[in-house]
Amino acid sequence: MPRIRPSTLHTVAGIALFALLCGTASAADNMPPPTVIAGKPQLDSAGKLLTGAALDTGGKLKAAIATGGQFNVECRYSHTLPDDAIFLFGKPGHSMIHDFFGSVTADANVTFDSLRAQPNITCDVPADRSSYWAPALRRADGEIIRPYAQKTYYNSSPNYPEYPVHPFPAGFRSITGNHMGSAPDPNGLITFGCLGYPGSWGTAKMNACPIKVGQRNTFAISLLFPNCWDGKNLSPTKDHNNVAWAGDDACPAAYPVRIPRLWMQLWYDIGENGDLNGAQLSLDPQMIDGKPVERWGSMYTAHADFYNGWSPRGMQYAVEYCLNHGRSCNKDIPVDYQLADRDTFVNVAEPITAHGSENRGEARDLSSDRRIGLIHFPLNDRLSPSDYSNILVRLYGAGTENGNLFLRSAPDNWSESSTSWNNQPTCGASNLAAIYTGTNEQYRSADVTALVKQALADGKKEISFCVVGPGGGMSGARYWFDTRETANPPMLFYK
Repeated sequence: MPRIRPSTLHTVAGIALFALLCGTASAADNMPPPTVIAGKPQLDSAGKLLTGAALDTGGKLKAAIATGGQFNVECRYSHTLPDDAIFLFGKPGHSMIHDFFGSVTADANVTFDSLRAQPNITCDVPADRSSYWAPALRRADGEIIRPYAQKTYYNSSPNYPEYPVHPFPAGFRSITGNHMGSAPDPNGLITFGCLGYPGSWGTAKMNACPIKVGQRNTFAISLLFPNCWDGKNLSPTKDHNNVAWAGDDACPAAYPVRIPRLWMQLWYDIGENGDLNGAQLSLDPQMIDGKPVERWGSMYTAHADFYNGWSPRGMQYAVEYCLNHGRSCNKDIPVDYQLADRDTFVNVAEPITAHGSENRGEARDLSSDRRIGLIHFPLNDRLSPSDYSNILVRLYGAGTENGNLFLRSAPDNWSESSTSWNNQPTCGASNLAAIYTGTNEQYRSADVTALVKQALADGKKEISFCVVGPGGGMSGARYWFDTRETANPPMLFYK
């Protein structure tokens, strides 16, 4: 039996150690994004990956991966099985040995429905119940090195206005890499490196990683996935790949649907032994007398698989409001969301004017210029309470100075088109939630979980809020938020 170096993240102490060593930013932040020209990572004459630390000073190079929209998910190692639900569906034990991340029950029989039905995951974004897997790694002496985590960035290209991204359909599957590879990837899509050592990254396999006593020493494999889909086949087959690489260019005619570009990083704790000379990855087994016999091969066979298990509404949000806005959402992706279907504001200085068609709602608590915002949401009956932990009101806006906007209760029977100061609904007297607002425009949130759950328990199908400024009638600060007429509408966020 091979000796196994287990992931320390499989213990409570290991989880604590990971948090101390990596923090919320994670070890991936030690690895600069690859330098990209027309969507293709750039290499130096020795095959080393050019990164942000080695940019051409003549301005010919650009770090394109960081200029489009992005969100990301980090998933701890879950389990290991000789299964592959993409190419060997329904045939447990017939695949190469894979390390799995994400869904804790993924196996040879996994489906989109089974992924969505399983809330137990190792990922840090609850909306993502996907399964990710990659071939197992061992040293030349047979010691198995289990990964401790993987982090996947979902990107759009810098040309997202010209080439907007589309969400993955339910059940979408994708692969990257060459499980028959015998040489460095010519396109630079598969690279190897040591976290914390930017100069180590390249397409050539690693012989060793530097070792520092007292810290986690990590060998990593980085894989870029194709970003164009044929629009027909949810899964690749041995005869046809359902995806193709286009980088930042237009998708080819046979693969017309642009999808998020996945950039996966596999992280392996190599302890205090940096020797990787002769390391191997698992290959498909040889069948002898109907029984699989393990085979191992070159590091150049590195590849990875993705089985989409994202919440459809969460993926829709991530594509529409992150990737196609050029916005870095990081891990701020909901399980579901609900846009406001009414919003306006009223102004004491304009007693009969309705503002329901304007692009901005306003709030101010100066006695001579008092303004109150109003927002209304349909309540979501698509989810069960076990599907989310928090419900947030999110408003995109800013103020003339830092301060809190407050949410108060409001009746639901008001009209966006006719509500003015003179006929405004009566706001509650108490502040129910606060949104700290700065002078830079961005989305900010207030937790309304208890309020929405109570409304649902009371059988309500809708909820309204007044938005008021601070000051008790004395503050001259003015605050505003984008309305549903804009690209940044108010929304309820289920997380």
